[in-house]
This record gives sequence, C-alpha cells and structure tokens, in this order.
Amino acid sequence: MKTILTSILVLIAAISFAQEPPEKYQKIWNDINEGDGSYAQKELKKIIKTNPKDPWPYWLMGISFNPYQDQEASAYYEQAIAADSTFAPAYYNLGSCLQSDSVNYPRVEKLYSKAIELEPNDNHHYIARASLYEDWKKYDQAIKDCKIAKLIEPADCYFANKIIIQSLYAQGKMDDLRIFLKLNDPNAGGGPPDGEYQFFLGGLYEGWGEPEKACPFYQQAVEDTEFMLDIVDPGVLDEELEQYRSKVKAICK
Repeated sequence: MKTILTSILVLIAAISFAQEPPEKYQKIWNDINEGDGSYAQKELKKIIKTNPKDPWPYWLMGISFNPYQDQEASAYYEQAIAADSTFAPAYYNLGSCLQSDSVNYPRVEKLYSKAIELEPNDNHHYIARASLYEDWKKYDQAIKDCKIAKLIEPADCYFANKIIIQSLYAQGKMDDLRIFLKLNDPNAGGGPPDGEYQFFLGGLYEGWGEPEKACPFYQQAVEDTEFMLDIVDPGVLDEELEQYRSKVKAICK
C-alpha cells in the first residue's frame, strides 16, 4: 500500500516539477499530462527517428511512462543525456528514477549535482538532492539544500519545509523543530495530498500539548485520504482513514 501511495505522490511531484518543453512539443506534453501516454509515445518515436540529436523527445518519452516503469523511463533519460550532455532535466529525472534503490545513492547524488551545476537557479534540483540526502540520512545536507531552494523560490516552499521538518525530527532536534514551525507554515506553497504527512504534523502538536493546533492537520489528513480513495483501489486506505477520523473526533471539539 505504501508503495502505491508513494508512486502516486512521486508522479504528482514529477509533473509539478517538470520543465515546460518547447512550443513544438506542447501538444504531446498536454497529452502526457492528460494520461494519453500511448499516443504520445507513437509520435515521439517518429520524431526521434528524424531528429535523434534533440534531447526533448527522449525526455518526453521518459515522462510518458507510469511510476512502475522506471527502467523504461531511465533508458530514455540516458539517451537524452547522450544526445545533449548539457540537458539538465534528464539528469534530474534519471536521478528520480534511480533513487528508490539505496545502491544507486552515490550516482543519484552526482546526477542531481550535475543538474544543479547546469541550472543553478532551479530550486527543484536542490529539492531533489535534499530528498536524496534525507533518504540517505544525511540530514544536515538535506536541510542545507532546502534552505538554498527556499532562497531561490521563497513561495515554492512546501517540499523544502517538509524535508526540513522531517530531517529535524529524525535527528531528534525537537527544540529546533518547534522554532522552525513557529516561523514557517508546513503547508505553505501547497503540495500533493498526503494524509500520512498531515497526520504526522498533527501528532507533533498533540504531543506538545497543543490540540487546537493539531486539529487542522488531522482534519487535513482525513480530507487528503478521502481524496486519494478516488485514485487507489477501494479498501486500501480504509484503516488509515478510520484512524484519522478517530483523531478528529477525539481532538477537534
């Protein structure tokens, strides 16, 4: 179940972070965003045959695959890099595909670092590397990258704040975490529905004896999970949803 939800959240984040392709590829890009990957792939294969040195068609092919097809997507991101070694989006997306296996962490770090080198003003590259460092338990480096990302795009801070919060918690730095939450709204900037994260935030405030602050996060956990019920198979989230609803009944007076 967790794998299913993680894949969906990764897909949402990947689409949100993706760069806009050139105008000539907008129709294909729109088709991919609307879920018509099979049509897009047919068109892209034709384009690749006639223009094999353009990295964008390879990158779009990679984007067109679903989250369970990392191997297929990775092959096209590799080809995009082979076509143009200065094409930052391919380094970013290839890193995203490989990050699920800890064996790949050193290579993923190099891929994200290359994307940053090529596009140092893209906050998403820093967020990607921060997420790797969080998975790798290199929490201080994760926080450092998140702070850079927030300097680049202050309004686009949801994922940066989330990684900082989780990294401070993982290190047991509760005083620093409380100070950070006093100064930052953890949901600022808006992110994908994530009932588990919202429930975690509610638990922090409940543990600190602040149920009035915990309540909105527990309510959001219910809303996000109800939303996800329209995407995943029935019954997948029933246990979590019941747990979240019970908290709302107990805490939100």
